[in-house]
Amino acid sequence: AFDIWAEGGRCRRLALGADPRDPRALAESVETAFDAAWAGQHAATDDGDGHVFVTGLAGSGLEQAAALLSTLRGANVFLDSSFLPDAVTRLVGPVPDRSTRLKAAARIDPRTLSNAFDDAVRQATDGSAVRMIDVSSSHVWLLGLVRAAFPAAKIVHLRRDPVDHCLDLFTTLFPRGHAWSYALDDLARYFASYHRLMGHWRRNLPSNFLDLDYELLVSDTGAAARRVAEHLGISEAEFREPREAVSRTLSVRGPGVGRGRAYERQLAPRVARLRADGVPVS
Repeated sequence: AFDIWAEGGRCRRLALGADPRDPRALAESVETAFDAAWAGQHAATDDGDGHVFVTGLAGSGLEQAAALLSTLRGANVFLDSSFLPDAVTRLVGPVPDRSTRLKAAARIDPRTLSNAFDDAVRQATDGSAVRMIDVSSSHVWLLGLVRAAFPAAKIVHLRRDPVDHCLDLFTTLFPRGHAWSYALDDLARYFASYHRLMGHWRRNLPSNFLDLDYELLVSDTGAAARRVAEHLGISEAEFREPREAVSRTLSVRGPGVGRGRAYERQLAPRVARLRADGVPVS
């Protein structure tokens, strides 16, 4: 099976073309634009604006988190939305590459960004929701903007065992993009850069930030709901049948926990690379 995945990935990569962007350089540009001094000027608040931003790479459990949060009373959940990146693109204007866009985004007036975001959300809803929950992998790169524009917003980061996660990414045929996921060396490089960037956000945006493990979400949904409820400052009773909602999102093959162990030999060189790049791999 692994050889078939590898050949399929090679064909898909040929169809998409190589991604010329260096993920390490991209992560470094974000860290530079949104450094500790920048974070110090954009402190979190606790006045509560009802916004929740959920992020993580594809395959980290975003769909399951969206299902869990959709059971909250008064919640309006958007999965794979583009509200925030679209607002950033409109406000920044045409730029030559993503790194330049992110650097320019750091200079956007926070109130202008929050207004543009909220206007887009209002156009997509009837305005009756008490809590807006935006679930998107693109937020990985934009959490600094989330803090600036929505200082009271809660951030939930989905994370997963690195080996299981990388295998899931490698074996998934995405409808668009993700060229880096179809070659194991590129995947390991991208994942290490993502891990480094999340460490940067965790250090510089510690308030209102929660790491939620995929394994807990799918194996003990009640415990995951309690963690999220505590993070949001609400009662666990506000969730309605969260276990059933999460279970409906899982494949008939199960949640895939520990799946990477079956391919230790094929993955060993990339696991070594992940460790060398600071990713904790058990």
